[in-house]
Amino acid sequence: MADVCPACLGPELTRIERVPIAALAGGWSAQPNVAERFSAEQVLDHVRTDVRAEVVEVLRCSRCGMEHMVPMRTWAADHYPVQSHGFGFDHDTALARLRGGSGTLLEIGCAEGDFLAEAVALGYRAIGLDFAPASVAAARAAGRDVRGAGVHRLTEAVGADAPFDVIAMFQIIEHLETPDATFDDLARMARPGTRLVIGCPAPRRFARAYPHPERVGRSEFWDYPPQHTMRWTPAALRAFLARHGWAVTHVAEEPFSLVGAAAYLTSSCGIPAGWYRRPGRRRAETLRWMARLVLTGAPWRYSGVRLYAEAVRTGAA
Repeated sequence: MADVCPACLGPELTRIERVPIAALAGGWSAQPNVAERFSAEQVLDHVRTDVRAEVVEVLRCSRCGMEHMVPMRTWAADHYPVQSHGFGFDHDTALARLRGGSGTLLEIGCAEGDFLAEAVALGYRAIGLDFAPASVAAARAAGRDVRGAGVHRLTEAVGADAPFDVIAMFQIIEHLETPDATFDDLARMARPGTRLVIGCPAPRRFARAYPHPERVGRSEFWDYPPQHTMRWTPAALRAFLARHGWAVTHVAEEPFSLVGAAAYLTSSCGIPAGWYRRPGRRRAETLRWMARLVLTGAPWRYSGVRLYAEAVRTGAA
């Protein structure tokens, strides 16, 4: 849907970027977990095949600030660069806010199921969904109830367990090709009062403010197709969820951490350049980034890496 905003349906869109597919593929080729599986030529072929374009355009909505891609296409399952992201601000916030609750929880895009295990420890019955076969196998080996399916098979995979008391998705909503269709399906998994928790990249994150090797335009290489199709803002989440029968009850951007930001930027520079494993160079570069961040006032203008939102099901959209 290129003529209106996918979040608020606003018609006033501005093209802010045009990024070549080759630049995006180059970013992926520099990642060790990708390079050990595919050659640079294979990565370029995968990205080109999955996106089905030579250039990605980025459109910004003047109403809600959403930035979405044209085309909005993502990885084929066998091309997806499975990565271990670990817990972040969004997971920790959700667990703190879910404490004391009970019922059945569904996590969409659960990877190996670490969040599911924490939810079970809080007293929930937890079910996960993921489309990466290796992640599903690892989760099942750990004794977690995880179904192997993509979001397009949501009803088929977990419909018999619905309705859910809590639905969680971390670092998923920015990947969707057809968000309206996905949330139409999600509505059938919920009931009035169901809680929805969402984690996604923060739009004001510091990594978008400073040039570094992972940047290919206004953002990191992974913030474009075939990885991300949308860049959400709090206003975009509120508008989109309201259209689908959810009322947002809580939104929080990850607090800016000077040390964390400096470490992130140091790794973004050091890993591709090959010096990140040298402790002396790594410490020096981290201190240099800390000084630059303070001198430019970043702690007061930017947030950390992630955005968290929580909503409650109000009824039919």
